[in-house]
Amino acid sequence: MINACYLWIDDFSNLLNQFYFYISGYRKESTYLAIIGILILSIIWMFILLIWRSLQIKQCKAQLQEEINQRQKIEEKFKAIFDQTIQFIGLLDLEGKLLEVNKTALDCLKLKAKDVIGQPFWETPWWNYSSKYQDKLKVAIKEAKKGNIFRFETTHLTQNNQKIYLYFSIKPVKNEKGKIIFLIFETQDITNIKKVEEAFRNNQQELDAIFSILPDLFFKLEADSTIIDYRNSIESALYVTPEIFLKKPLVEILPDPVSKKVKNAINQVLELKTFISVEYSLPMPTGEEYYEARLVPYKRIR
Repeated sequence: MINACYLWIDDFSNLLNQFYFYISGYRKESTYLAIIGILILSIIWMFILLIWRSLQIKQCKAQLQEEINQRQKIEEKFKAIFDQTIQFIGLLDLEGKLLEVNKTALDCLKLKAKDVIGQPFWETPWWNYSSKYQDKLKVAIKEAKKGNIFRFETTHLTQNNQKIYLYFSIKPVKNEKGKIIFLIFETQDITNIKKVEEAFRNNQQELDAIFSILPDLFFKLEADSTIIDYRNSIESALYVTPEIFLKKPLVEILPDPVSKKVKNAINQVLELKTFISVEYSLPMPTGEEYYEARLVPYKRIR
């Protein structure tokens, strides 16, 4: 009985040991499986993240390319406007060095951008022919750096040594914070305007010379008969002094009967747009004087 009991006990002990071995093995195997599962899940998650990140990068690249394309289109439009405008336009840094200049300005002196970009603006061929205008430009740049707009008239010599008149202006360019970062200049060709002004002055001098030898009086009137200008060779021939009649309606200066005649004549000129003549007399210091007024329509009459 004793031996059998020990045998039974030994068998039970072996059974427990075997059961513990199997349990331990199962635990170890479960742990390994859990670790392998976690690793597999981690790899899958990393793979998903890589795919998602790749899609994000691809989307960002597409957006970036779209922005680049849009900026290129804007730059192309700006360049087209910048180069095709008839004005001379350019950009300076705050020291007055030339950063950009349009084709119109370059073509005026048959220059290339590489020959002038980076130079102090006053040392470029547009200005280096005159120390007077160089100094004026330096003053303009200093004023623009202070935030002011500076303008002045100047002259330039073209490649053919022709003198042209220009209206130059320079002003500051500010960023979003209001800080001045560049200076932009614009130059308009006013040569034709100057030629017209000169021709007008010459014509005016010719008219003055003609009126100085003619005994007639000349009055320039608005449609309401306001006297805006006059010419005469003999001051004593005037009915009243210029201080009295200039900028005043003629019909208010003349005596009533004459005023009515002149007013009717002016109305006929305005209506018919043709030459009208009217005769009248005025009491002068030398006695009653007789006149013939010839009214001619002027293009400013509306």
